[in-house]
Amino acid sequence: MQARLVRFNAERAAAGAPPVRIGIGLNAGPALVGMIGSSRRLEYTAIGDTVNVAARLCGLAGPGEVLATESMTRPWVKDFELVALEPVTVKGKTEPIRVARVIAEVEELVVDGETEG
Repeated sequence: MQARLVRFNAERAAAGAPPVRIGIGLNAGPALVGMIGSSRRLEYTAIGDTVNVAARLCGLAGPGEVLATESMTRPWVKDFELVALEPVTVKGKTEPIRVARVIAEVEELVVDGETEG
C-alpha cells in the first residue's frame, strides 16, 4: 500500500493536489467479518479485539510507517526487515503490546505487477 501510495501521490502532485499520507497497523487473530447491522443499515465490516488493536496501531503509525504486532510479524520474519520498538499500551488493553516497524525488502515489493524501487 505504501509503495502504491508513492505513485498515487506523484499523480496527485502532477494534478496540483496535496499528498495523501497514511500509517498502517497490522494485527493477526480472530475477528468477526461479514454483513453486520440491521435491514435499514447493513455494512460489510470486521469487528473484534484483533481489529481494534490494528486500528490503534494505525493511529500510532506515522506517515509512510507500517507497525505490526508480534502475532502478525512472526510468520514473515524471513521476508521483511523488522525493527523492534518499545512495547506500547493502546486503548482497551491493560498490558503493553510488542510492536515492530515493518520495512519491506524493496527488490521483493511488487505492486500491480511491477517492481517498485
